[in-house]
Amino acid sequence: MLISVRQLERYWAVRPKGVLHVGAHEAEELADYQAAKWTPVLWVEGLPDKAAELQKRFRGTANQSAISAVAWDSDGESLTMWRTNNEQSSSALPLGTHLVEHPEVRVIEELSVQSSRLDTLLQGSAHRFDFINLDIQGAELRALQGLGDRIRDLRWIYCEVNKKPLYVGAHLVSEIDAYLAPFDFRRVDTYMTPHGWGDALYVRADAVPALPRLRSATRRFVTWAMKSRAGRQLSNIIR
Repeated sequence: MLISVRQLERYWAVRPKGVLHVGAHEAEELADYQAAKWTPVLWVEGLPDKAAELQKRFRGTANQSAISAVAWDSDGESLTMWRTNNEQSSSALPLGTHLVEHPEVRVIEELSVQSSRLDTLLQGSAHRFDFINLDIQGAELRALQGLGDRIRDLRWIYCEVNKKPLYVGAHLVSEIDAYLAPFDFRRVDTYMTPHGWGDALYVRADAVPALPRLRSATRRFVTWAMKSRAGRQLSNIIR
């Protein structure tokens, strides 16, 4: 996550009662979620073998569970999962400008998979997840559309966004903005990389904290301070 759990809590008052994490990979965020006491967490992973590893890992664990599924805007659609050599760039969409931005990443396997809507996956679940983390390489809008009315359970949406078509058929951040606006979600924070992709936080209007611009500016300063030499020197003087 380019915007850390700690920053989400500190600057945007994000304190979910349940987390739906789509694009789990190896559950790299688990320690951060646990430190912040963000539970329960339902992990959704599109690579079947990775999902199986998580299911084994979380067996008998309270408040952690995993599902093998490719989140989409339809159920039962035949898709190809493009596994990459770094695995984290694996997607149900073929590589686009990603080939130029990250030439070291390449497809090593094509898997036949079936799509699933998130509202279908959540049927029968009594828990109402109010935070979703979407990290599915260009398919984020499709997954949001697959939530149906369950999107109204959410207060916070954290997702990977693109300003370039890194994946063929990927929706850009402006399209996600447009889709979420009627549901009263505002994009309050965005962290973009030089490669045309990044992370964004959307907050439902009634959950936006006071002084959002100041919070965003402070968060950006802290991030800059942690990453730049000049910033670290300045932050040391301030302390």
